[in-house]
Amino acid sequence: MEKLSIIGLGRFGKNFKRNFERVFDGEKVYYTYDKNFKRELDRRKLFKSDIILISVNDDSILDVLKNIEDYEKEVIVVSASFEMEKAKMVLKKASNISIFHPIQSFTYSDKPEIFKNIYATVQSLKKSVFLEKFSKLNGIKVIKLKNVDRKKYHLSSMLALNYTLTLLYFSEKIFKESTSKSVQKSPFLPVLKNLLEKVERKSIQEVITGPSKRGDLKLIKEISKNLDDRDLKRLFTVLDKITRERLK
Repeated sequence: MEKLSIIGLGRFGKNFKRNFERVFDGEKVYYTYDKNFKRELDRRKLFKSDIILISVNDDSILDVLKNIEDYEKEVIVVSASFEMEKAKMVLKKASNISIFHPIQSFTYSDKPEIFKNIYATVQSLKKSVFLEKFSKLNGIKVIKLKNVDRKKYHLSSMLALNYTLTLLYFSEKIFKESTSKSVQKSPFLPVLKNLLEKVERKSIQEVITGPSKRGDLKLIKEISKNLDDRDLKRLFTVLDKITRERLK
């Protein structure tokens, strides 16, 4: 088994470490490493690894790469949008370079199985045997993409995941302000679950409904009057327009 180091132990890094030790039957991550390279001892331990997995914020990736540019290792960068060309330009001695992005939302309390049966995008200079094994053991559906396509895929995932939660947040906020303060969970969650089950069988255009889909402009204007937040009101009207014009 290759010796693996992780640089960056945030939400992804911690979950990856736990999952790695689970799917590889007790194998340990060789070393977890501080992205700031504070101690020479840490650098020597890092140098003994076969694979270096970098899991830091995108704006820190280039600095980390410059600190390991002389290492003849396989390097895996965990990112949705980092440029492969930038990695190649810095890591000229690397035996292989991959950019890996699991389509999942990670929290510190997740179980190691969080990686199981998800999608992930991968771009590699050549096939990464490690990523192939890791994906197979977790049942990860790998989509091989180039830079420009990875960025579009990331945008797609943000619209589907991040901003859906933002809309749900505002939905719950408005609901709680209009009813009892004792309400803890959104009453719309069961409906959302039901809609997602329908989307598995039908297209979104077939499932989506409501006054926007029906083209009921009078009702939409009446509903929008209840929004005091100007930005949210603008967003509401834009979503209505898109639904009426493009989701026919």
